[in-house]
Amino acid sequence: MKLLSKEEIIEQSDRAYNRWKDLWNFNAQENHKRAQSLEDITNLGAGKKLIILSFGVSLKENIENIKLNKLHYECEFMCIDKSLKTCLSYGIIPKYCVISDAQVSFEEYGEIDKALCRNITLLSAVTANHKWTKFWTENSGKVYFYLNKDNLRTHRIYGEVMRDKNTYLIPASSNVGNAAYVLASLTLGYKQIFLAGYDYSFNLCGNYYGDQKEEPVDTNLKLKKKSFYNHYTVVDISGKLVQCSHNMQFSAKWLIGFISQMQKRGIDTINITGAGILKIVKQARLRKVASYG
Repeated sequence: MKLLSKEEIIEQSDRAYNRWKDLWNFNAQENHKRAQSLEDITNLGAGKKLIILSFGVSLKENIENIKLNKLHYECEFMCIDKSLKTCLSYGIIPKYCVISDAQVSFEEYGEIDKALCRNITLLSAVTANHKWTKFWTENSGKVYFYLNKDNLRTHRIYGEVMRDKNTYLIPASSNVGNAAYVLASLTLGYKQIFLAGYDYSFNLCGNYYGDQKEEPVDTNLKLKKKSFYNHYTVVDISGKLVQCSHNMQFSAKWLIGFISQMQKRGIDTINITGAGILKIVKQARLRKVASYG
Protein backbone atom coordinates (compact mmCIF):
# COMPACT_ATOMS: atom_id res chain seq x y z
CA MET A 1 0.00 0.00 0.00
CA LYS A 2 1.49 3.34 -1.09
CA LEU A 3 1.93 5.77 1.80
CA LEU A 4 0.32 9.20 1.84
CA SER A 5 1.66 12.26 0.09
CA LYS A 6 1.65 15.71 1.70
CA GLU A 7 -0.97 16.84 -0.82
CA GLU A 8 -3.33 14.01 0.15
CA ILE A 9 -2.99 14.90 3.84
CA ILE A 10 -3.67 18.60 3.26
CA GLU A 11 -6.68 17.80 1.07
CA GLN A 12 -8.13 15.52 3.76
CA SER A 13 -7.56 18.12 6.51
CA ASP A 14 -9.17 20.87 4.46
CA ARG A 15 -12.19 18.71 3.64
CA ALA A 16 -12.71 17.81 7.31
CA TYR A 17 -12.37 21.38 8.57
CA ASN A 18 -14.82 22.82 6.04
CA ARG A 19 -17.38 20.18 6.93
CA TRP A 20 -17.10 20.25 10.70
CA LYS A 21 -15.81 23.68 11.77
CA ASP A 22 -19.12 25.01 13.15
CA LEU A 23 -19.70 21.95 15.33
CA TRP A 24 -16.02 21.84 16.31
CA ASN A 25 -16.25 25.44 17.50
CA PHE A 26 -19.35 24.71 19.58
CA ASN A 27 -17.89 21.56 21.15
CA ALA A 28 -14.61 23.30 21.96
CA GLN A 29 -16.43 26.05 23.87
CA GLU A 30 -18.47 23.47 25.81
CA ASN A 31 -15.47 21.24 26.53
CA HIS A 32 -13.55 24.22 27.85
CA LYS A 33 -16.09 24.34 30.68
CA ARG A 34 -15.29 20.71 31.61
CA ALA A 35 -11.49 20.96 31.63
CA GLN A 36 -10.09 20.00 35.01
CA SER A 37 -6.77 20.55 36.75
CA LEU A 38 -5.34 17.04 36.78
CA GLU A 39 -1.97 15.35 37.19
CA ASP A 40 0.29 14.73 34.21
CA ILE A 41 -0.36 11.39 32.47
CA THR A 42 2.81 11.42 30.35
CA ASN A 43 4.55 8.02 30.34
CA LEU A 44 2.07 6.35 32.71
CA GLY A 45 2.25 3.31 30.42
CA ALA A 46 6.04 2.99 30.53
CA GLY A 47 7.10 -0.65 30.86
CA LYS A 48 3.54 -1.95 30.37
CA LYS A 49 1.62 -3.75 27.63
CA LEU A 50 -1.52 -2.26 26.11
CA ILE A 51 -4.31 -3.61 23.92
CA ILE A 52 -6.29 -1.01 21.94
CA LEU A 53 -9.79 -2.08 20.93
CA SER A 54 -11.14 -0.28 17.88
CA PHE A 55 -14.56 -0.91 16.28
CA GLY A 56 -13.80 -2.91 13.16
CA VAL A 57 -15.85 -5.97 12.22
CA SER A 58 -13.32 -8.30 13.92
CA LEU A 59 -13.81 -6.70 17.35
CA LYS A 60 -16.03 -9.28 19.06
CA GLU A 61 -14.01 -12.24 17.78
CA ASN A 62 -10.82 -10.46 18.87
CA ILE A 63 -12.15 -9.89 22.39
CA GLU A 64 -13.27 -13.51 22.70
CA ASN A 65 -9.79 -14.70 21.67
CA ILE A 66 -8.10 -12.20 23.98
CA LYS A 67 -10.04 -13.67 26.89
CA LEU A 68 -9.44 -17.28 25.79
CA ASN A 69 -5.71 -16.55 25.74
CA LYS A 70 -5.97 -14.71 29.07
CA LEU A 71 -4.32 -11.56 27.72
CA HIS A 72 -6.72 -9.50 29.83
CA TYR A 73 -4.69 -10.55 32.88
CA GLU A 74 -1.37 -9.25 31.57
CA CYS A 75 -2.30 -6.16 29.51
CA GLU A 76 -3.98 -2.86 30.17
CA PHE A 77 -6.78 -1.81 27.84
CA MET A 78 -7.70 1.27 25.86
CA CYS A 79 -10.82 1.45 23.71
CA ILE A 80 -12.31 3.95 21.31
CA ASP A 81 -15.68 5.59 21.91
CA LYS A 82 -17.83 3.17 19.89
CA SER A 83 -16.24 0.02 21.32
CA LEU A 84 -16.71 1.01 24.99
CA LYS A 85 -20.03 -0.76 25.61
CA THR A 86 -18.84 -3.85 23.75
CA CYS A 87 -15.79 -4.07 26.03
CA LEU A 88 -17.97 -3.75 29.11
CA SER A 89 -20.36 -6.43 27.85
CA TYR A 90 -17.41 -8.86 27.82
CA GLY A 91 -16.35 -7.89 31.34
CA ILE A 92 -13.39 -5.75 30.23
CA ILE A 93 -13.19 -2.35 31.91
CA PRO A 94 -10.69 -0.31 29.87
CA LYS A 95 -8.26 1.99 31.62
CA TYR A 96 -8.76 4.62 28.91
CA CYS A 97 -11.49 5.50 26.41
CA VAL A 98 -10.64 7.82 23.51
CA ILE A 99 -13.21 10.06 21.83
CA SER A 100 -12.42 12.09 18.74
CA ASP A 101 -15.49 12.72 16.60
CA ALA A 102 -17.66 15.80 16.88
CA GLN A 103 -20.96 13.96 16.73
CA VAL A 104 -20.36 10.37 17.82
CA SER A 105 -23.52 9.47 19.73
CA PHE A 106 -23.22 9.62 23.51
CA GLU A 107 -26.64 8.00 23.96
CA GLU A 108 -25.74 5.01 21.79
CA TYR A 109 -22.11 4.46 22.76
CA GLY A 110 -21.22 6.45 25.89
CA GLU A 111 -24.11 6.27 28.33
CA ILE A 112 -22.77 3.67 30.77
CA ASP A 113 -23.17 2.92 34.47
CA LYS A 114 -22.23 6.19 36.17
CA ALA A 115 -20.09 4.38 38.73
CA LEU A 116 -17.73 3.18 35.99
CA CYS A 117 -16.63 6.73 35.13
CA ARG A 118 -14.30 6.61 38.15
CA ASN A 119 -12.47 3.63 36.64
CA ILE A 120 -12.25 4.75 33.00
CA THR A 121 -10.21 7.83 32.08
CA LEU A 122 -11.68 9.70 29.11
CA LEU A 123 -9.22 11.12 26.59
CA SER A 124 -11.17 13.62 24.50
CA ALA A 125 -10.36 15.78 21.52
CA VAL A 126 -11.10 19.42 22.30
CA THR A 127 -13.63 19.38 19.44
CA ALA A 128 -15.30 16.05 20.34
CA ASN A 129 -18.95 15.64 21.35
CA HIS A 130 -19.22 17.56 24.61
CA LYS A 131 -21.94 15.28 26.02
CA TRP A 132 -19.29 12.66 26.84
CA THR A 133 -17.12 15.01 28.89
CA LYS A 134 -20.16 16.44 30.67
CA PHE A 135 -21.25 12.95 31.75
CA TRP A 136 -17.75 11.98 32.91
CA THR A 137 -17.06 15.11 34.93
CA GLU A 138 -20.51 15.03 36.54
CA ASN A 139 -19.84 11.47 37.70
CA SER A 140 -16.35 11.99 39.17
CA GLY A 141 -14.51 10.67 36.12
CA LYS A 142 -11.19 12.04 34.89
CA VAL A 143 -11.10 13.78 31.51
CA TYR A 144 -7.95 14.81 29.66
CA PHE A 145 -8.06 16.85 26.46
CA TYR A 146 -5.88 16.69 23.38
CA LEU A 147 -5.43 18.93 20.34
CA ASN A 148 -4.77 17.65 16.84
CA LYS A 149 -1.84 19.39 15.15
CA ASP A 150 -2.74 19.41 11.45
CA ASN A 151 -1.50 21.09 8.30
CA LEU A 152 -4.23 23.74 8.52
CA ARG A 153 -2.99 24.82 11.96
CA THR A 154 -6.43 24.36 13.56
CA HIS A 155 -4.60 23.55 16.80
CA ARG A 156 -3.89 27.28 17.04
CA ILE A 157 -7.60 28.08 16.80
CA TYR A 158 -8.64 25.57 19.44
CA GLY A 159 -5.50 26.11 21.45
CA GLU A 160 -6.70 29.68 21.91
CA VAL A 161 -10.02 28.36 23.20
CA MET A 162 -8.18 26.14 25.71
CA ARG A 163 -5.41 28.64 26.40
CA ASP A 164 -5.89 28.54 30.17
CA LYS A 165 -6.34 24.76 30.35
CA ASN A 166 -3.91 21.86 30.09
CA THR A 167 -4.09 19.96 26.80
CA TYR A 168 -1.89 17.42 25.01
CA LEU A 169 -0.80 18.25 21.47
CA ILE A 170 -0.61 15.26 19.11
CA PRO A 171 -0.21 14.80 15.34
CA ALA A 172 -3.62 14.93 13.63
CA SER A 173 -4.39 11.30 12.95
CA SER A 174 -7.53 11.20 10.77
CA ASN A 175 -9.71 8.99 12.97
CA VAL A 176 -10.27 7.94 16.58
CA GLY A 177 -8.49 4.58 16.30
CA ASN A 178 -5.39 6.33 15.03
CA ALA A 179 -5.64 8.99 17.75
CA ALA A 180 -5.79 6.20 20.35
CA TYR A 181 -2.52 4.74 19.05
CA VAL A 182 -0.84 8.16 19.00
CA LEU A 183 -1.89 8.86 22.60
CA ALA A 184 -0.81 5.38 23.70
CA SER A 185 2.64 5.66 22.13
CA LEU A 186 3.60 9.33 22.29
CA THR A 187 1.74 10.51 25.40
CA LEU A 188 1.29 7.48 27.66
CA GLY A 189 4.55 5.86 26.57
CA TYR A 190 3.52 2.21 26.21
CA LYS A 191 6.35 0.19 24.66
CA GLN A 192 4.31 -2.78 23.44
CA ILE A 193 0.93 -2.12 21.84
CA PHE A 194 -1.49 -4.66 20.39
CA LEU A 195 -4.13 -3.49 17.91
CA ALA A 196 -7.51 -5.30 17.83
CA GLY A 197 -10.55 -4.48 15.73
CA TYR A 198 -8.39 -2.40 13.37
CA ASP A 199 -9.98 -3.66 10.13
CA TYR A 200 -10.37 -0.40 8.16
CA SER A 201 -12.66 -2.43 5.90
CA PHE A 202 -15.84 -4.49 5.90
CA ASN A 203 -16.85 -7.80 4.36
CA LEU A 204 -18.80 -8.02 1.12
CA CYS A 205 -21.58 -9.82 2.98
CA GLY A 206 -21.49 -8.87 6.64
CA ASN A 207 -21.49 -6.06 9.17
CA TYR A 208 -20.03 -2.59 8.78
CA TYR A 209 -19.12 -2.20 12.46
CA GLY A 210 -17.71 -4.48 15.13
CA ASP A 211 -20.83 -4.78 17.28
CA GLN A 212 -23.67 -3.83 15.00
CA LYS A 213 -27.21 -3.74 16.35
CA GLU A 214 -28.71 -2.45 13.09
CA GLU A 215 -27.33 -1.31 9.76
CA PRO A 216 -25.70 2.10 10.37
CA VAL A 217 -26.54 5.17 8.30
CA ASP A 218 -24.56 8.34 7.67
CA THR A 219 -25.56 10.91 10.29
CA ASN A 220 -25.93 13.78 7.84
CA LEU A 221 -26.95 12.18 4.55
CA LYS A 222 -29.07 9.37 6.08
CA LEU A 223 -27.69 6.85 3.58
CA LYS A 224 -26.63 3.33 4.56
CA LYS A 225 -22.91 3.47 5.27
CA LYS A 226 -22.19 0.07 3.75
CA SER A 227 -23.65 1.15 0.43
CA PHE A 228 -22.39 4.74 0.50
CA TYR A 229 -18.80 4.03 1.59
CA ASN A 230 -17.87 1.05 -0.59
CA HIS A 231 -15.32 3.02 -2.63
CA TYR A 232 -12.74 0.24 -3.07
CA THR A 233 -12.70 -3.54 -3.22
CA VAL A 234 -9.34 -4.93 -2.09
CA VAL A 235 -7.66 -8.08 -0.78
CA ASP A 236 -7.09 -7.93 2.97
CA ILE A 237 -4.25 -9.42 5.06
CA SER A 238 -6.13 -12.73 5.41
CA GLY A 239 -6.57 -13.08 1.64
CA LYS A 240 -10.26 -12.18 1.55
CA LEU A 241 -11.97 -9.64 -0.69
CA VAL A 242 -13.21 -6.72 1.41
CA GLN A 243 -14.56 -3.24 0.80
CA CYS A 244 -13.41 0.05 2.25
CA SER A 245 -14.06 3.75 1.94
CA HIS A 246 -11.66 6.49 0.89
CA ASN A 247 -11.36 7.56 4.52
CA MET A 248 -10.71 4.02 5.75
CA GLN A 249 -7.91 3.60 3.22
CA PHE A 250 -6.51 7.05 4.08
CA SER A 251 -6.54 6.23 7.81
CA ALA A 252 -4.87 2.85 7.30
CA LYS A 253 -2.11 4.44 5.20
CA TRP A 254 -1.60 7.13 7.82
CA LEU A 255 -1.27 4.62 10.64
CA ILE A 256 1.07 2.34 8.69
CA GLY A 257 3.43 5.28 8.18
CA PHE A 258 3.17 6.44 11.79
CA ILE A 259 3.79 2.97 13.23
CA SER A 260 6.93 2.64 11.12
CA GLN A 261 8.22 5.84 12.73
CA MET A 262 7.32 4.61 16.23
CA GLN A 263 9.17 1.37 15.53
CA LYS A 264 12.34 3.42 15.15
CA ARG A 265 11.69 4.76 18.67
CA GLY A 266 11.53 1.24 20.08
CA ILE A 267 7.75 0.89 20.31
CA ASP A 268 6.73 -2.68 19.51
CA THR A 269 3.37 -2.67 17.67
CA ILE A 270 1.53 -5.88 16.76
CA ASN A 271 -1.71 -6.09 14.80
CA ILE A 272 -3.78 -8.96 16.26
CA THR A 273 -6.93 -8.08 14.28
CA GLY A 274 -6.34 -11.00 11.91
CA ALA A 275 -8.17 -9.31 9.04
CA GLY A 276 -8.52 -5.94 7.32
CA ILE A 277 -6.07 -3.75 5.41
CA LEU A 278 -3.65 -2.60 8.13
CA LYS A 279 -0.52 -4.14 6.62
CA ILE A 280 2.08 -3.30 9.26
CA VAL A 281 5.24 -5.38 9.70
CA LYS A 282 4.15 -7.34 12.78
CA GLN A 283 0.95 -9.40 12.44
CA ALA A 284 -0.32 -12.10 14.81
CA ARG A 285 -3.32 -14.40 15.08
CA LEU A 286 -4.59 -15.31 18.53
CA ARG A 287 -5.38 -18.95 19.19
CA LYS A 288 -9.05 -19.90 19.07
CA VAL A 289 -8.58 -22.16 22.10
CA ALA A 290 -6.52 -21.18 25.12
CA SER A 291 -3.26 -23.04 25.65
CA TYR A 292 -2.73 -24.70 29.04
CA GLY A 293 0.25 -26.28 30.73
